[in-house]
Amino acid sequence: MTKPVLSRSTAPEGLPVHNVVPGAVQLINRLVQSPPAPGVCLSAGFPTPGLDVETLQMLSAAGADVLEIGLPAAHTPHDGPVVAEANQRSLAHGTSTERFFTTVRRAAETTQAGVLVMTYWEPGRAYAPDQFALELAAAGAAGTLIPDLPPAEAAAWSAAARAAGLHNLQFPPPGHRQ
Repeated sequence: MTKPVLSRSTAPEGLPVHNVVPGAVQLINRLVQSPPAPGVCLSAGFPTPGLDVETLQMLSAAGADVLEIGLPAAHTPHDGPVVAEANQRSLAHGTSTERFFTTVRRAAETTQAGVLVMTYWEPGRAYAPDQFALELAAAGAAGTLIPDLPPAEAAAWSAAARAAGLHNLQFPPPGHRQ
């Protein structure tokens, strides 16, 4: 499924946005508004497959404007113990990358919230970055958050995300000073 893209003219003032899926501009607006939009984070497949989407729907109905859906992974070096445990439970329930895409799709289709995907780099790299970005956009994700994206691979991922219409939230590399 190909989604239409919006032009730079629809982006919030001052933000460098290229052609993006419709939800990306809405997500950007929500992230830069004052005060910031309330958001929640949930690992796909947690507490169980199926209940993840129901939980995201309830959180959206309760006022969450941004749904951060995590792709469960066994090695999550930047997560605390609660998120790490949720990832382990999701994996124990058999949550796969395909199941994750289903969760993203159902959350995007059944809520008014912007869907932001949180993943570590290894699953996206293993899936093939260009294809991963296209699948995320087709599922309805508006953006990505990859905390361990290596600086050497950041430009390629940013290009793939941009080509798919995703907004890519980036972290400065460790030790970087502005």
